[in-house]
Amino acid sequence: MKTSSLNRNYFYLLLLFALYAAYSLFRPYLGVVFFASVTVVVFRPIYLFFVRHLWQREGLAALLTVLTIFALVLIPFGLVFQMTIAQVVQFSQEVAAINTSETPLLQQAVGKFNTFLTHLPFMQHTEVTVTERQILETAQQWLASIGSFLARSAVDLGSSSFDWIIRTIIYLSLLAAMFPGWPVVVKLFRDLSPLEDRLDQQYVDRIVLMTQAMVKGTLVLAVLQGVAMSLLLWVVGVPFMFLWGLLASFVAILPGGCGLIALPISAYLLLTGSVWQGVVVLLGYILVVANIDPLIRPRLIPKEARFNPALVLLSLAGGVKWFGFMGVIYGPIVLVFLITTVEIYMEYYNPSKRRPLPDD
Repeated sequence: MKTSSLNRNYFYLLLLFALYAAYSLFRPYLGVVFFASVTVVVFRPIYLFFVRHLWQREGLAALLTVLTIFALVLIPFGLVFQMTIAQVVQFSQEVAAINTSETPLLQQAVGKFNTFLTHLPFMQHTEVTVTERQILETAQQWLASIGSFLARSAVDLGSSSFDWIIRTIIYLSLLAAMFPGWPVVVKLFRDLSPLEDRLDQQYVDRIVLMTQAMVKGTLVLAVLQGVAMSLLLWVVGVPFMFLWGLLASFVAILPGGCGLIALPISAYLLLTGSVWQGVVVLLGYILVVANIDPLIRPRLIPKEARFNPALVLLSLAGGVKWFGFMGVIYGPIVLVFLITTVEIYMEYYNPSKRRPLPDD
């Protein structure tokens, strides 16, 4: 009979080979698997709602949940994304075609701004001025960066129509299987994990809670503020509402929030004579847009699942750098995994502050 140590070593080699083969096989679609898993975690409450009201018919509940996701998220996002790209291209062309001698409103605004600078106490002995050419060149650089990012994202999302169809089919199949099969997935994780079962469950619960909080606290609130900002600018007649809405959604997580978009636009409108429009933008930002986060966040996110904005920004930037457009989702989820792991380590495995494990 073969020795147990030889059996064990041989099995570990087979296991490593199987894991490597599986990784090589599924690597092109790991992003789809990851995105489907996040979708199931975030939208599982809706699935359970349908299950309760459809007499436990899980298949029909999964179908209605998938249709809800497409109707409320995927289709609107795709349409807005396409229109935003078109507006970025159009805006870039208009800015590139501007001649400083043909922009009296810009010249007037820059002149008033420079006059305002000279009256500031700490600017009286300096010769810092802003020119129209500097503003136009800066705008062109920013628009070129935004356009390049959106173009790369569009290529990543739809570089091959056949591959896109395959990914969509896989995504839908995973959703149909994972919504009713989520308890099986959790049980499999607990069976495979060497940790204690209660600690495994705590790990799963925290990751689910923090993932839902991350999506709600980052993406949903950012989108709401971006939509409110774009509607506000549309009301006063500022063009390219989808472009401004996208920029407002991105800056909503920064310390200044949507004010980084609203305040410069309001100042430009006031300086160029569009007084009521500038006042409406300013008041709309102060009274409506700026209050979305403090009013809605406490209702969406429990206190134990709130994140430091600096960490969220870092995870978003790193996610986009490494994963492209989908890094907006992947980056925060990696942050969730890291924070959860560190919390459990500090609670149960840190030698200086170690608590007894659940089954110790």
